[in-house]
Amino acid sequence: MSICKFSNCYNSTNYSWENYCCYHSEQERLKCLVRERAPATAGKICEVTRFSTWWNKNLATFINELNELSDYEVFLLVYEPGNYKVELFPINVDSRKWGEYTRNRHSNLTDAQGEVQWLRGMLTSSSNPILLVHPSCDSYTSFNNLVNDSYFKIDYSASTSEFKPLDIAWVEKRMMGKNYYHVGVYLGNGELIEFTNDYKSGLIPSDEDIIKSLPSSMKGGITRKASWSEFLEGQKGSIRRYHPVIPFKDYKEIIGQLVWAKDNNFRKDDYNLANRNCEHFANMAVLGINYSQQIYNREGDLKFRNGAHLAVRGARTGLGLFGTIASVALAPVTGGASLVAGAAFATGTVAGVVDTVEKDRRGDFELNNGKGSTIKLTAEQQESKNKLGKKSDSETRQLEARVEQSIPRYDESCRIM
Repeated sequence: MSICKFSNCYNSTNYSWENYCCYHSEQERLKCLVRERAPATAGKICEVTRFSTWWNKNLATFINELNELSDYEVFLLVYEPGNYKVELFPINVDSRKWGEYTRNRHSNLTDAQGEVQWLRGMLTSSSNPILLVHPSCDSYTSFNNLVNDSYFKIDYSASTSEFKPLDIAWVEKRMMGKNYYHVGVYLGNGELIEFTNDYKSGLIPSDEDIIKSLPSSMKGGITRKASWSEFLEGQKGSIRRYHPVIPFKDYKEIIGQLVWAKDNNFRKDDYNLANRNCEHFANMAVLGINYSQQIYNREGDLKFRNGAHLAVRGARTGLGLFGTIASVALAPVTGGASLVAGAAFATGTVAGVVDTVEKDRRGDFELNNGKGSTIKLTAEQQESKNKLGKKSDSETRQLEARVEQSIPRYDESCRIM
């Protein structure tokens, strides 16, 4: 006989944690789950209730009674069948916010039950669920704080078979000895949408062309549908999978914007490494965030003055412009930098060239459109919505159906939720 992990009862089977003791009611199993997943929540679990949303059929709220204070608090559990991982929100149990709204500590159970009804209704109807869950959505915070393991499933070494529609894909590539990631949005059925630079291998412009056309030589660019083989062309490392646990945007809006961007040649010939690259596009479409973490991480490689790129470290050390530009390159073949330099840039003429050609285009060299280390999600989503149109046709409906097939279904057999 083995002891059930969740009570003092006995049974003849040693059930794994994932399968829970089948002799208990769902309510008891859920309470056991809460105690395990939320050890920091002191007190008595009064009520656990499952519910469904348009984006996941396996959610639950629970009300926690604090013994010492006789106060009640509401929490949210989100689970996706298949991985037996349950996320607890808010992540910081002491947080007093539900996204943009106040999260209360109630003096009676009835008021707490009212908050449960409100939260469930809002999560079910909201087109931007993250704004109801992330406590920093309406304040300036780092990109990493918005896109981290708590709100995302991040697989740093994924296979293509693990991707679900609207996951963000990063593939590691290499150009002239420098590593970078090309970024796209998975559509399902082996297809992706990517914003890619037009320049193909072997067709990168010459040093003379760059000097004559800087900064337009950073351009090219087309938004297109690609297969995995096209997206992964030139792969030199791992594939990363970013899967939102809490959607940032309604999937129909994302699909409509992706198809619109493809069909309307969004940013055609308007690629820009600093503020209009492949990661900017993918983040705008899926997250509503016009920001590239890769660019921010390597901002020290580029030097700026008055919003203009006047020199690079490589030029001053005789390495040529490529010495630094390539270190922040994004997808030279399927979405990346088109700048390659030689001796012409090592002569100290860079500042003069840039000053001459970019008087009216200084913004082209502002990292992440002049944004610093912190961004506000609510403002970002509005900005992205203003930049992207939305299309509705047979293609969007087909892609929507793919997403709908991937939405986690209600799992009756699973004893975690």
